[in-house]
Amino acid sequence: MWGGADPGGKGKFGVARLQANGSFKLRCVNSGDDAEEFLKGISSLGIDAPLWWSTTATGARRVDQLLKAKYGLSSGQVQYVNSLRGAAVVQGPLLAKIMRSENPNIPITETHPKALLKALRKSGKLQDESWQSISNHFAVKGREPETEHERDALMSAIVAREAAKNVYTFNLALGRNQRELDPADTWYGPVHYWWFEDIEN
Repeated sequence: MWGGADPGGKGKFGVARLQANGSFKLRCVNSGDDAEEFLKGISSLGIDAPLWWSTTATGARRVDQLLKAKYGLSSGQVQYVNSLRGAAVVQGPLLAKIMRSENPNIPITETHPKALLKALRKSGKLQDESWQSISNHFAVKGREPETEHERDALMSAIVAREAAKNVYTFNLALGRNQRELDPADTWYGPVHYWWFEDIEN
C-alpha cells in the first residue's frame, strides 16, 4: 500500500492510501499528526512539498528550473521554495520526519502533481487533465476526488507506487546546484524525486 500527502492547513491537508488493486481512500485532515495516523502501515510515501532547499535568494533549485524549461511551465505552476506558503514548506518535511520515526527505511519521494499532469499532457502521455483521463492512465478506480488537496495526495501516492514498481525511474533529486542541500542527506533521511522521463534533454 502506498501513501500520499498534500500538506496544508486546517482541513486542507490532503492524504491518500492507494491499494495494489487501484482502489484508494482519501481524506482532508488538519495536521501532520492526523496525516501520520491516516498513513500508518504504508510501504512508501509521496509528499507534494519541497523536501530540500537552496540558500539562493529565491530558493530556486535546479530541478524546478529544469521542469519549467522542459515543459514550458510558468512561475505560478512551479514556484520557487521561498515563494511557497509555510504549510507546504514546514509540514512536508515534518511529515517525512514523523513517518521515518515509525519506519526508518520507508522510501519517500517529493512530488509535484500539478506539474506532473501538465508534463504528461505536453509529452502526449495524457489526453487531458480530467478525472477520466487520470484514472484510466494510472489504473485507479474510485470516485473523483472532491478537493484538489485530495487529488494531489492521490497523485503523490501514485508517484510512490510508480517508483516502487520501477515505472518512474528518473530521480530528479540527483541533479542539484552547489547551493542546494543534499536530498540524500537530510535531517529526516534520504529523499527522492521520481519522474517519468529524463528532463535533462
